[in-house]
Amino acid sequence: MEILQHHPVFVARQPIFTRKDRVQGYELLFREGQMQQSANIFDPVQATLDVISYGFDLAASAIGRPKPVYINFPQELLIRRSALALPSNQCVVEILETVKPEPEVIEACLDLKKKGYRLALDDFYGQPGYEKLLDLADVIKVDILKMHPLEIKKIVNYLSNKKARLLAEKIEHVKIYQYCKQMGFDLFQGFFFCSPQLMSGCKLTPNQNSRLELFKKLAHDEWSPRQLAGIIQNDAALSYRLLRYINSAFFGFRNKITSIEHAVNLLGAIQISQWLQVAILSDLSTNATSQETSRLATQRGKFLELLSESHQDPPFKPHSMFLLGLFSLLDALLGQPLEDILQDLPIQEDMKKALITQETPFTAWISLVKGMEKGNWEDVQDGCLALGMIQDDIARIYNNSIIWASKAMPL
Repeated sequence: MEILQHHPVFVARQPIFTRKDRVQGYELLFREGQMQQSANIFDPVQATLDVISYGFDLAASAIGRPKPVYINFPQELLIRRSALALPSNQCVVEILETVKPEPEVIEACLDLKKKGYRLALDDFYGQPGYEKLLDLADVIKVDILKMHPLEIKKIVNYLSNKKARLLAEKIEHVKIYQYCKQMGFDLFQGFFFCSPQLMSGCKLTPNQNSRLELFKKLAHDEWSPRQLAGIIQNDAALSYRLLRYINSAFFGFRNKITSIEHAVNLLGAIQISQWLQVAILSDLSTNATSQETSRLATQRGKFLELLSESHQDPPFKPHSMFLLGLFSLLDALLGQPLEDILQDLPIQEDMKKALITQETPFTAWISLVKGMEKGNWEDVQDGCLALGMIQDDIARIYNNSIIWASKAMPL
């Protein structure tokens, strides 16, 4: 399969959830692949806009159904109305905390509002002087990561008379997510959906159990194409989804593929096994937050697989690196301790250690992928150095993993 090539831009796409645990939109964080500033950039604002455009195209193509995309705009880009280069029905202009509420900024925001753009005010914590921007904002984002619960309550009370929706960002744990819901926030952002909500006596449904058993069996790498075709043919839903997947524009086959056996032979045993694992992971997802978890796990798996193919000395074979990423969020998805889940998985002991413990030779690989997901660009840069890889190459690989995961997630 041919992997799409993109401009080397690091793109982190973070979901934003509603009170009903549905995805309302995504924030797009980006950085040029070559993180060190080049002396050859004569117009840094235009260069930033180019990156925004490339990143927006990549994120939009990976989202599927149109959803709002929140994009950070510094002061100069706001004043220059650079957001006009992006569609108003999908782009939410996020006003960075470094933007000063000066008259020309207010004028630019009023102009964008008239043209149909929505505004989000980033990182508000009660600082004075922002009253006009608060009145113009459609969304007010509150960074609650280091806030005491009483501080959160105070700021919610302060903003209670505003028309804007309140968004709690940098939520890392389920308990904080639940508290912010109680406080009256409308929208929620952070990696709380990746933290396991462990429940005593948590049981899977019979259908989930059967899917999980098949998921475990697929961890073996000795499956033949005929065996995999047999598994899919015995499941009408899987058969339908595979045929939709292989006949999509992503592959671009001239003739329509109507046979499961033909599809399996075209893609090969490893890729079909990966697709099956992704399909099962999708079936185990019961709501929007768990769907995001399974999407992120799929993206992790493909990124680590493609990264290992480009590395001189990867810790595992590429298909095993795919499993490493895919299994890394099973605890959050199933609501069970990862140690318990891994006991029954037929994978290498070294891989189990890499998933459970922090101090392993594979820490740099896991840290790199987590840094990419969160947009922690300093961690990404450290990871590039640790693995001895070129930043532009890693950016392309990660962008390809975003595209692959969005296409592979079965409908």
